[in-house]
Amino acid sequence: MKNKIASLIVAAVCLSLISCSHSLNIKNSKTYLTTPKYSPVEKPLNIGFTNISGNGDQLWCCNAIIEKLAAKPFIGMVQSNYSLNQRTSSEREFVPDYVISIEPDIEFKGSGWNYPITFPGFLVFAHAWNGYKYSANIDTKITIRDANGNLFKDFTVSTPYKFNHCDFGRGFWSSSGWWTPGLGALNSVLGFFMIRYDKDATDDFYIHVKDNYSTYVVEKVVEAIVS
Repeated sequence: MKNKIASLIVAAVCLSLISCSHSLNIKNSKTYLTTPKYSPVEKPLNIGFTNISGNGDQLWCCNAIIEKLAAKPFIGMVQSNYSLNQRTSSEREFVPDYVISIEPDIEFKGSGWNYPITFPGFLVFAHAWNGYKYSANIDTKITIRDANGNLFKDFTVSTPYKFNHCDFGRGFWSSSGWWTPGLGALNSVLGFFMIRYDKDATDDFYIHVKDNYSTYVVEKVVEAIVS
């Protein structure tokens, strides 16, 4: 009898380990699909970007946008950390057609749905086949000035993303209801912690949305410049 119980426990642990994670899946990336626009310009446009500041998330947004815009065929020279007021000797040789400031604001959130995914969802390994629900709201403020510092245009691009994800660590604890005492009672408590956003999903999120996000924002910038 003891051997059967031990075998069941081992089987439950093994099954929970196998069913621990869910690959990140962006649910609404198609919302931001856009056809790249190529402007008929007389000469390549030089773009200066003002000093980039902020936390790691904000820097990621800025760098993704700069990289994507610099790859456009009608863009000439691109210079980061450009200053209209204090120009170095090298900056005097660089004359921008436009100077752009990027100010992203990012907020990651969990979801109340993550509670039922944990309890009683652990019984059917909901965290593994569905993943936990998260959202990332990115509002990117763009300010465009001419070479003399005069305001040309300013606007905000909103890209709220919804995605599902479950890493091994969170999945392991979600599955623990199968092999801990209390017939899943522990999961009824863990569910409250699972409602919150899991920061371990952030790096994977950036990998998945980099091209989608940067292309969408850059096309908005291009529209503003050529319109």
